[in-house]
Amino acid sequence: MSLLPHNRIQSTFTKGLLMRICSNRHILYLSLLLSLIISLYGCGSGSAVSTLATGGGTGVKRSVKPEDFGAVGDGVTDDIAAFLKAVHSHQDIVLTTGKVYIISGSIDLEPGQKLNGNHATLKRATQPASVSTNTPITLYRTKQIVTNTPPTGYRVGMNLAFSQGEQPKLVQRTNLATNTSETRIAAIQDNIITLESPPNLSFSGTTDIHVSYATVRLDEGCSVYDVIIDGNRDNWYWGRWEITQEILITGSHCIVQNCQIQYAPGEGIIVYGTGNAVRDTKINDVNGNGVHLTTCNHTIIDNVQVSNTNSVLALGHQDGGIIASDIVDDTYISRCQVTNSLTGIGSFDYSGNSNNTFTNNTIYNCKIGIDIKKGATNSIVSGNRIYNCGSRTGGINLRAEVTGGAQVIGNQCYNCGILVTSDFNTSDTTPSGVQCAYNHVENGDIFVGSINKSSVAQNTITAGNMQISQHCDNLDISGNTIDNTGDTALTGIRVDGSAITHLTIQGNTITGGGTGISFGTSPNQSNITLRNNKCNAQKTFGIFGQNSTDVQSGAVQGNQILNTLPNADNWEGILIKCPLFTIGQNRVSSSEGLTAANGIRVLNTPIVIDGNQVLGLYSISAIRIVAGCVGAVVENNIVTKPIFDQGAGTVLINNTVVPP
Repeated sequence: MSLLPHNRIQSTFTKGLLMRICSNRHILYLSLLLSLIISLYGCGSGSAVSTLATGGGTGVKRSVKPEDFGAVGDGVTDDIAAFLKAVHSHQDIVLTTGKVYIISGSIDLEPGQKLNGNHATLKRATQPASVSTNTPITLYRTKQIVTNTPPTGYRVGMNLAFSQGEQPKLVQRTNLATNTSETRIAAIQDNIITLESPPNLSFSGTTDIHVSYATVRLDEGCSVYDVIIDGNRDNWYWGRWEITQEILITGSHCIVQNCQIQYAPGEGIIVYGTGNAVRDTKINDVNGNGVHLTTCNHTIIDNVQVSNTNSVLALGHQDGGIIASDIVDDTYISRCQVTNSLTGIGSFDYSGNSNNTFTNNTIYNCKIGIDIKKGATNSIVSGNRIYNCGSRTGGINLRAEVTGGAQVIGNQCYNCGILVTSDFNTSDTTPSGVQCAYNHVENGDIFVGSINKSSVAQNTITAGNMQISQHCDNLDISGNTIDNTGDTALTGIRVDGSAITHLTIQGNTITGGGTGISFGTSPNQSNITLRNNKCNAQKTFGIFGQNSTDVQSGAVQGNQILNTLPNADNWEGILIKCPLFTIGQNRVSSSEGLTAANGIRVLNTPIVIDGNQVLGLYSISAIRIVAGCVGAVVENNIVTKPIFDQGAGTVLINNTVVPP
């Protein structure tokens, strides 16, 4: 049996009929059940049922419309009083399709309450001018305030915030009393405003009073569906992120789905609590952040479109389209699209943030695509597509002080790149355990610095480079492909910072550019190994170990260096100016018909050159030991031109000259 809205059941007839039907004891239980339903729904003459929904098995929860309490929904009349009555009915609230309800205060849903918008619009009322008071305000005590001028436009039901000082220096918890749901106007008489409850800060002297509120506030287990919220920002002149939001989730296990937020004078959505979800929602043209997460965990942000945020920086805490501040854990942000914001997905500026996932999002035209500032432990950034965001490393920034287990995997960055580093350069704060792999970067760079025990592997870069900066230890750079075809200046992989040790660069393929791999531009580099890399068609050098006597110990082994560029007469396959290096089992060649300067050239000692093949035509030498080198060992090499030895005490053993 189905009970639909407005169906009427005549009690006497129905009860008699049911008793006759149910006289058979085999269906006695059905009889009792149906009688119970009739009793619960009060199906006497004229009784109507609007919805059928149970609340914990204890009764029936009906829905109401704001119109039941006097709302008009004409886009002119202030309907806040009707909405407050609808909320206090303890029933779910259903709006009427196509209507525009003007709201001058916060709609504070009760625990478990639902708001079904039916694609109707909630629109902020025009903000009345701020007023001031000289009434001393005592924390949690003062409820009656005398304003210095008439509070024109202030009405019962509006929420108030209190502040001292000018923006943008206004700081929460020092001189801004936030608008809780209780700081609502209960009565107004002349210049006297009476609040339902007192403010949450004390003030002396002159205090400013502002109308400001969250359009919809969600308590425990609340849901909001299919509603359009118009923030009417052209008619709001004052606001702060702390006190001006379109949707504020303060409870847990809440849902916001299939909504649209536009023209917000402050934040779009702020999320606190546990297990909340924002899905299938569009946020556009807001003065603050689109979605702001804070003090929350197990949050899902899925299929949310955010565009044109952060237009008024004086709101404070301006970060981007979808952002987080402190104590944010186990957040899942997926399938979102963010355009034209300061940061697409970002901030995460608390070192305790962890276990957050950013996956399959698309971000356009932001200053930074995805930005994780401090806490990134066990975070995953994967499968995102990022276009035209900021600088050459502006696509993804993992610049946290805590990064253990963080992964940046399988992302695509176009006209931007990836930065994995720390804002701190001391060993006790250096991030560790980062994996940056299988990313694709076009016309951008990958920058790595101040990390240890990490891997940068299997990435592809087109028209860009990979830079290894300072304070790196136990770093593996392997299997990356860098294509700078047509460019004669870029360096494929650059190691140019100080305090770098135990660095392995292996199995990478670099095509084009000025230099394939370079290191040694800064002091305190040691234990650097270049193994099994392929460098092809560079203009100047395949591998270049630059001049620094502080760069100590390393190996260049098993690499394939090929000159294929015409007019590269000054090309050198391997040039090492650093001491204590072994150069072994490399294959250096210049293509048929091309002449290069040197195959291998060394300028420091002691050094070992062992088992290399240096083939092709060279104008100076296949292997050259420059004057000043002492005690170099050159053995078991195959060359196409005799070794040019200008050093002292060089040991030459079992080297073979073959035709070019």
